[in-house]
Amino acid sequence: MGSLVDTPWEADYVIVGGGTSGLVLAARLSEDDVPRSVIVLEAGKNLVEDPRVQTPALWTTLMGSDADWQYQSIPQVGLGDRVIKEPQGKLLGGSSGINGQAYVAPTKTGIDAWATLGATGWDWETLAPYYKKATTLQMPDEATRDHIGVAWVDPEVNGTSGPIKVSFPAVKQDPLSKAWVQTFQELGYGCTTDPFSGTSTGGYSNLAAVDFETKTRSYAATGYGLPAMGRDGVRLVTEATVQRVVFAADNAGVPAATGVEAQIDGQTVLVKATKEVILAAGALNSPKLLELSGIGNKDILAQYDIPLVVDNPNVGENLQDHLMSGISFELYAEHKTGPMTVGGVQSCAYMPITKYRGRPDAQEAFLAGFPTGPDRRDQVIREIYARADAPTCSMFMFLAQANLHQDGKSFVGQALQSGNFLSLGLSQSHPFSRGTVHIASADPSVSPTIDPRYFSNSLDLEIMAHNLLDVERVHRVTLMAEFLLADGRRNHPDAFLSDLDSAKKYLRDTATTTYHSSGTAAMLPRENGGVVDDQLRVYGVTKLRVCDASIFPLIPAANIMSTVYAVAERAADIIKADIKVVYQKYDLKEKYPLHRFYLISMIFYFKAAMTLNYLTPNATTYSLMGTRYYPPEDQPDSTMDISTSDMTTVPKTPLPIIFGSMTIGRPGTPLTLNYESKPELTRHAGTAHVRISHPIETTTMLDIFQHHGHNEIDTARVYGAGSTEHYLADAHWHERGLVMATKLYPTQRRDMKWLTPQTWTHRPEDIRAGLLESLDALNARETGIDMFYLHGPDREVSIEETLAEVDRLFREGYFRRFGISNFQAWEVARICEICERNGYVRPSVYQGIYNAYQRSIEAELLPCLRHYGIGLYAFQPLAAGFLTARYRRGQKTEEYEVGSRFDPRVRSNLMYHDRYLTERSFDAIELLRPVARKYGLTESECGLRWMMHHSALRKEFQDALIVGASSADQLERNLVDLEKGPLPEEIVQVLDEGWKGISGTYRYWH
Repeated sequence: MGSLVDTPWEADYVIVGGGTSGLVLAARLSEDDVPRSVIVLEAGKNLVEDPRVQTPALWTTLMGSDADWQYQSIPQVGLGDRVIKEPQGKLLGGSSGINGQAYVAPTKTGIDAWATLGATGWDWETLAPYYKKATTLQMPDEATRDHIGVAWVDPEVNGTSGPIKVSFPAVKQDPLSKAWVQTFQELGYGCTTDPFSGTSTGGYSNLAAVDFETKTRSYAATGYGLPAMGRDGVRLVTEATVQRVVFAADNAGVPAATGVEAQIDGQTVLVKATKEVILAAGALNSPKLLELSGIGNKDILAQYDIPLVVDNPNVGENLQDHLMSGISFELYAEHKTGPMTVGGVQSCAYMPITKYRGRPDAQEAFLAGFPTGPDRRDQVIREIYARADAPTCSMFMFLAQANLHQDGKSFVGQALQSGNFLSLGLSQSHPFSRGTVHIASADPSVSPTIDPRYFSNSLDLEIMAHNLLDVERVHRVTLMAEFLLADGRRNHPDAFLSDLDSAKKYLRDTATTTYHSSGTAAMLPRENGGVVDDQLRVYGVTKLRVCDASIFPLIPAANIMSTVYAVAERAADIIKADIKVVYQKYDLKEKYPLHRFYLISMIFYFKAAMTLNYLTPNATTYSLMGTRYYPPEDQPDSTMDISTSDMTTVPKTPLPIIFGSMTIGRPGTPLTLNYESKPELTRHAGTAHVRISHPIETTTMLDIFQHHGHNEIDTARVYGAGSTEHYLADAHWHERGLVMATKLYPTQRRDMKWLTPQTWTHRPEDIRAGLLESLDALNARETGIDMFYLHGPDREVSIEETLAEVDRLFREGYFRRFGISNFQAWEVARICEICERNGYVRPSVYQGIYNAYQRSIEAELLPCLRHYGIGLYAFQPLAAGFLTARYRRGQKTEEYEVGSRFDPRVRSNLMYHDRYLTERSFDAIELLRPVARKYGLTESECGLRWMMHHSALRKEFQDALIVGASSADQLERNLVDLEKGPLPEEIVQVLDEGWKGISGTYRYWH
């Protein structure tokens, strides 16, 4: 490897692989008015003018050529130790530029299985529109339509304006295409519905990715790549071989992809990604790149001295492929119907097992004879096959020899015998056998070790043998037999099948790949074999996605090209929706208000009636009003809808999430540094917990928060030295449909001038003045807010006087609910009793510290809250950042990030040191770390998912979780983690064990 060249090459998105999926992403990410820069790195050449690529029938000449990676498997035991060639496109357009152009619909059952296996949100209903989006169906003339029998075409499920042109073969003079359709009708398996409806079985004339007008291949390079090339901000680089992904730790200590190293013009070049790196290198190369980059099975990486980034043994596993075999029959006469203008497979059929021991339920009866394995994927495949309308195989016909000889030196379609042949082939829909692909060296130029383990599950051989016997039935049907020589030659000595055993022998000797490798970076839960989540993000790192056939949890029922296009189309939408803020020109000299230039790339507007009902002290209910939160006796109209501007989607978490806004504030927030030997110093934005100091950043945070389905905001008069509330007002929180809560802390009692210029007590006059000042800052004097908190106790003021004033303000309609924070359990009980006795508004929410390493409230405070019916809003779910793994024993003062929560130079942070940076806490985190790495999880993800699924928080008690963040990326990552399911039991156990070591060392009333 040469020295690394630091080039000015930089883009928002760096896409590795200019193939079928990579070019879809490049085109879609650059097509709208939102400026996104994209660099695509393709190892192959641009061959759009090459006649081998353009001419549909020349596709077999590309196999083994310069346009092919020329990979091959290791010897396959199930295939008599044959080595199988594994073609993969190495050109702009990828495998869509060298395949047989068959554009085959998957089945609904096969795609729905993805969601069943754990790929949440990926099912037929979700994906079907993207099959349509990718294509333009070019219908032939009426005579051809009648000839090939495509009356079933449904315009509702076929594309009309997509980049890829798909068409039927122009074969109205060829009797074979018509005979194919009529043959399956005679067998009782005629096609009656459009295959792209997802529910079709039987024989039909198949679509091909061929432009009907130009009679040339339509593929990713022409449909997506060429249009993208002409756009500003898009750079397609060919003959650029990526060697690895480059990572750097983000603010939370999580590896973040920052770019890639690539070989370009003989130099090793660093190509930087400001937003994301996206691997679209295919099912054999994407796992290879992950492993070369340090993501994979730690034992494999250690074998080649590759530094470990994430230990995920699922990388390169779950390799699936369709094996195919077939029989070539000698034809009576030569057919000359423009064979150079059509693709490889013109006719197709989805077929179940039709004959089994005379049983009418042949397929179900057949499966009953084989035991079910423990693998969930096997169980799902069996459930698919048990359906009478689900195919076990796809059959196909093409006018060429099926060269499936034992030497493995030739490709399908290359003539080894003279004469004219018709081939009837088949491939199994969903094989049970699964293999692996792993690196064979740390050298990126070395091909990976590919072991598909064909026929390693004997059930695959049984299924294919039964289906192969059906091929014999098809060719004997009168309509088809009349075109074949009765005693004609076949492509193989053993192709004259007599029984099941002869079919099995033939398959072992002849079966080969269909070039449909998939599943090697599966989109599944990490614990169930996953490498990426349902947003295609790689587990254990940030800013890295995979988008190609490697993410398929289960291989589709037939040719995978259509599904690769559909997945990439949906991935582009996911990425667009996931990144809320993009670079946009604006003049910083212009003054705010910010509503003049919201930077939102995708916001979902939902007009929904939002009526929030809560119990009042007298047990009556009333609604959230459009002006002020008046009690029912003072509000004549209790049905006003204020949600016309609500941007919030449906939440995906079992507990409500509240956004804590402490990190938002104006630049220049004063901060006193606690140097004993130095005079007091001040810092600017980025200290005193303020991280978000530009108004655009504020709206970004709110966009992300609402996009995940949440709408409650928590702030305080003290936050940002009084500036946070102003920032929220400038972000138009009320118009966005957000619900606001603020707090008043008795700062005068604790000499907190270093934090805020205002000082407050909880005397009645200060309570009123403080609340009204907050309302003015929030632009909410007229509308009121949802909740007002006493932020902490003021033990020098009579609590009765404080509560009486709180009740008066409540009756005046300035807030809807009353909350308390940082009080001891006995004080909570006293407050509730005073309120009950005097008829005051009672607190309905308590804010307190609670996390996996601080559970002391469970002893006394939490039972007190439950007794009085008070919900717990837990804050510091990540132990004030301790669970981000950024801190270590013996860390020196200057090694802390200035202004961070644990920066000892910040006076208020000393309490966090006492609470979290202890020997017992470090013991706990060191106990967690190796187990978390085992499951590919970060410490912070463990902490958040523990809060959501394993803590004492309960929705039925009106509990919720307060989450803050110092950046948009961190907020997005935290919200995504909170949407995930329960933790593995082993992680829960080590968290519990860690808490046992810590417990008893802290006050429990926080």
